[in-house]
Amino acid sequence: MQDKQLTTALKALFDHGRDAMFIADLNGIFTHVNEAFLKLYCYTEDEVIGQPISMIQSNLHNPEFFKEIHQELEDKGSWSGELRNASYAGEIIHIWTQIIKTEDGYTSIQVDLRERDRTSRQVEQTARLESISTLAGGIAHEFNNILAGVQGHLYMFRRIIPEDNIKEKERMQRISKLIERATGLVQNMLVFSKQKQTVNREVSLSALLEDTIKLSQASVPKTVELDLEINHHRLIVLANEIELKQMLFELIANASSAFNSMSQSMLPSKPKISISLDIKEQTHAQITIQDNGCGMSESTLQHCRDPFFTTKPVGQGTGLGLSSANSYIKQLGGSFNIDSQIDVGTTIQILLPLAHESHQVPPLNLTVLLADDDEDIRISLHEILASSGYSVLEASDGIEALDLWQQHEKNIDAIIMDIVMPNMDGLEFTSTIREMGSMVPICMMTGYSNQNIRADLKVSLLRKPVDPGLILKYLEHQLSENNSDN
Repeated sequence: MQDKQLTTALKALFDHGRDAMFIADLNGIFTHVNEAFLKLYCYTEDEVIGQPISMIQSNLHNPEFFKEIHQELEDKGSWSGELRNASYAGEIIHIWTQIIKTEDGYTSIQVDLRERDRTSRQVEQTARLESISTLAGGIAHEFNNILAGVQGHLYMFRRIIPEDNIKEKERMQRISKLIERATGLVQNMLVFSKQKQTVNREVSLSALLEDTIKLSQASVPKTVELDLEINHHRLIVLANEIELKQMLFELIANASSAFNSMSQSMLPSKPKISISLDIKEQTHAQITIQDNGCGMSESTLQHCRDPFFTTKPVGQGTGLGLSSANSYIKQLGGSFNIDSQIDVGTTIQILLPLAHESHQVPPLNLTVLLADDDEDIRISLHEILASSGYSVLEASDGIEALDLWQQHEKNIDAIIMDIVMPNMDGLEFTSTIREMGSMVPICMMTGYSNQNIRADLKVSLLRKPVDPGLILKYLEHQLSENNSDN
């Protein structure tokens, strides 16, 4: 009874165990394999039974090694150790195995060590990156001191060079540009080593990307189309604006260089770099940079974020671009992902946490009346409001504003206006429409610090110069309140 129970238990363990197991006869021919074995080596049972054990052996072990295993089985009845076998597809399977010889054959259990190997490599890589990070930080700080000294001497030389010595002035200018390049490299090294102290502030990503595209157009070849698509305009993140812009500029430059290594016959008919801005799950801004250039091999993709790794010729790349970008985005609490295929292109996706929860762009049927006698302010605010989804009616003084109000009263959802304007000022305009019974939200702008406004006019007041973000927040707040009341 006990033998039967043991047999049943052993069969259940063989059939349903997590680790691969097999039984072979004395000639080394498979007679039984379990499901885990078939899954590990990607065979079917019919393909394995009746075949020799050598079918899963790789060419990474020489024949003498297997002779030693066979001899130990003959002498001691068992052998255990690590092997590198091969699956049906040729994949190398690193295993720990124990083989036991019985009266009528061999039985074996095999434990897959690949996950352990991956974990070990990750630990080793992390330790290596930490060491490189410390080294890079030390080098960068020392190099910064050297550059500061060079810049100081350069400044003194510039002061003593005569104004008419054009040749020496040009030479000093070239030295200054070399110092700027070296400074940029130092900044990347400090970002990578996480030793650069920066002050993060609220940054509008739509405005930052538009500025970056303007900067990049000069460096991207005219044969390459540079396209920006902003699907959500009011995305604010906490970052250092200069560093984030520099990082995006370098990523676009990287994308542009993806076309340089392609032969004329391999170039796409329309070389293109596409940058897009969107929102993800109301909590993160998503920046995508995509090119249809040469792409990266699996090996390059695996190492492209390693510090000092570059595929560019000597003198044309520092190998810190992607590693610095990856490090900086992680410092901001975001994620940095790269996907690439040879001759298809590369896609970089950046996720950054929003500074505060984003609201959806208002429907296009919301209309704002904008009144200011300063044309530059009107043009600027008009563009900002329109890009945020509002329809805008413009007036240069209170009289024009009142005329527009009488024509479009039913369609105007909010009013943004200056207080001091010719012909009719903002306060007089507001008194007029309040007497007409309208309680439309009004936000008034003033450059005077001691401006007094009657409480019964029920208006909000913003001091000039006005942050456009505050105006948008005001509109969001007022219009959302009105919608909830309705």
